[in-house]
Amino acid sequence: MVHRVVAGAFIPNPDNKSQVNHKDGVKVNIEVRNLEWVTAKENSKHAVETGLIHNSFKLTKADAIQVKYSNLSNAKLAKIFGVSRRLISQIKNNECWKHV
Repeated sequence: MVHRVVAGAFIPNPDNKSQVNHKDGVKVNIEVRNLEWVTAKENSKHAVETGLIHNSFKLTKADAIQVKYSNLSNAKLAKIFGVSRRLISQIKNNECWKHV
């Protein structure tokens, strides 16, 4: 993986963190300024915060039902439930929480 080689060559890792994160979330952007060493937990947190992966476990079944049938904007629902707009969109488009 090229990003690991770039990070290993140009980015200090004094805490011996095991993963390389792409700050902008674009995995093909391997510029040094876009990379950083992180722990697995930090990498997961970044992915959720940037909407690269959804944090659906924060929602209950009742929450998902409310989202699915709400007329509020995705941005407003995301703020209300503390999740990404992408997750809201996935729920409304039956890509996530399909069983509700």
